[in-house]
Amino acid sequence: MEKRRKPDFIGLGAMKAGTSWIYACLREHPNTWMRTKEAQFFTRRWDWGLNWYEGLFGEAPEEKLTGEFSTTYLTDMVAPRRIQTYYPGARLIACLRDPMERAFSHFLHHRRMGRVAPCTSFMQAVNDHPTYISFGRYGSAVSRLRRYFSRHQIGLCIYEDSLVDPQVFINGIYSFLGLPPFTPTCLHKRINVRRVPWSLRMERLIEWGGHAMKGYTPYIYWLLKLLGVGSRLKGLNTKNVAPEGMELAPSDKVWLYEAFFADDIDDLEGLTGMDLRRWKL
Repeated sequence: MEKRRKPDFIGLGAMKAGTSWIYACLREHPNTWMRTKEAQFFTRRWDWGLNWYEGLFGEAPEEKLTGEFSTTYLTDMVAPRRIQTYYPGARLIACLRDPMERAFSHFLHHRRMGRVAPCTSFMQAVNDHPTYISFGRYGSAVSRLRRYFSRHQIGLCIYEDSLVDPQVFINGIYSFLGLPPFTPTCLHKRINVRRVPWSLRMERLIEWGGHAMKGYTPYIYWLLKLLGVGSRLKGLNTKNVAPEGMELAPSDKVWLYEAFFADDIDDLEGLTGMDLRRWKL
């Protein structure tokens, strides 16, 4: 019979907010055991059942904390209730990024993967892909989490702080989980970088290979990721693009803020007491 264990902590997102780097740092800590990122059980794989989900953590030594990080959980309408029903004592981690910059990063990711045509403007893509907006409305998401979990169970952090002092930032997450300070080897490594591929077919092949390896041999997958093998392959398939093609235009940022995010940022400040002036325009 396959071993099963409940997760001690669950990362919720946000998507395109440094979660792969956070996961890598957590995975390196000597007092944690983590098998895979993006289990997505409480959203896309709910029908796979608790046996499958708890089997992901079954090999974790008793003395180590274990958990997972799936970026689809944070803004999902039902994931918090499902988590609370089966793991009411779990600690939750959410890293939040400037929602306008997050939306643009999401757009670049879709363009890189061929889900958005190269000729499509960012504003048109926002209209075509509502998740660019919904995944960044953190106030609504945190309010929903608070219905099911106490404040001390929800660890909120700001992505931009990780760029200023990554050691202090990751030690804050370690501390939230009751772990001692630690300096991971990936502390100053960028796990995912903005880029535009030469060949979408090659890009999809690299992504497909990575997803397959993550599913069947997660240990080897994360070892190769930390060694930068995937980044080197993608680097060979990367165009040299003008800097302005990879940055959010000031006019688009103002439009996003005024049309979609101003009220939600205010709500998040009121809920959490966090100072979010850096996101305001």
